[in-house]
Amino acid sequence: MSHTKQPTPHMVADPALLGIADEMKESGGHWQPCTGCYDTEDGHPTQRYDYSPALQTEIGCGCHECGGLGAVWWHMTDEQLASFENDCKEIDAEDRRDRKLATIVAPDNGTPHEVFSAVLECARAWVPEARIIGNVRAGDIARAIESLPAPETRERVS
Repeated sequence: MSHTKQPTPHMVADPALLGIADEMKESGGHWQPCTGCYDTEDGHPTQRYDYSPALQTEIGCGCHECGGLGAVWWHMTDEQLASFENDCKEIDAEDRRDRKLATIVAPDNGTPHEVFSAVLECARAWVPEARIIGNVRAGDIARAIESLPAPETRERVS
C-alpha cells in the first residue's frame, strides 16, 4: 500500500500514524472525538481541545474508552447503513402514527357508533399485526368493526 501523506512535524513521524489518511479514504470511515474524554454541552466543546492532523479530528484528553488516544474510529458498513436508514424510516412511521393517534377522539359518553368509529380509526393507524387491545391484533379489530352495521343508518361502519 502506498501512503499518500508523508509524516509531518505535527505527526511526530510516529509509525503508528502512517497510513491513517489512506485508510480513511479507502474505508469511508473517520476518526471522531471520544465521548468519554471529549466533553461537550449542547454539542459544543466545553474547553479547547487539540486537533490531530493525523486523525483529522479534535481529540479528547484520553481515557479507557479510547485507549488513551482521545478519538475513536467510526465506520458503518453498507449493511449497517441500510439498517440505520430502515430504523429511521420506522421511527418516522411511528412518529406519524403517534401524531395521528393523538388526534383521534371519541366524545365522552359518545354513542356506540362514535366510539366504534374512533376505535376503527385507531386500529387502522397500526400495522395489522400489532396487538393493540389485550392480545387482539389491529387488523382483526378493524375487520370486526367494519363488519358491524351502523345503528343509525344500517350501513357498514367505516
